[in-house]
Amino acid sequence: MVMNPAPPAPSAQGKNIVPPRRQWNNSAMSDPSANPCLPYLKALSDDNRWRIVKELLHDPLTGSDLVERLGMSQYNVSKHARVLREAGIIIYQRRGKHVFFSITPGFQAGIRMDKKTLSLGCCTFEFD
Repeated sequence: MVMNPAPPAPSAQGKNIVPPRRQWNNSAMSDPSANPCLPYLKALSDDNRWRIVKELLHDPLTGSDLVERLGMSQYNVSKHARVLREAGIIIYQRRGKHVFFSITPGFQAGIRMDKKTLSLGCCTFEFD
């Protein structure tokens, strides 16, 4: 179905008047502090980061565990983990030779008991 805009209304002088374009208020979009969920949404927008979070919902895992479970390179796990850490979604904890990744307590608060639903306040996500 093709939608065509309505023709401009004729003016008193017989000329066509084109209504002004709608002006959008983009202040909320241009000011990241206006939406506290924005860093989370940006970080979770990548499929690989989504998969990392999904794996960490149940237990902390090492980088090697994530490499094995997700079939990603160590470099990519580290790169995506850095983005998730900067967004406040995961933290690193060194235990001996290993670095464990886990969900931050603040982010963990939005995860429901079934470990399949995440509520950010602005939106809710379902993990498969």
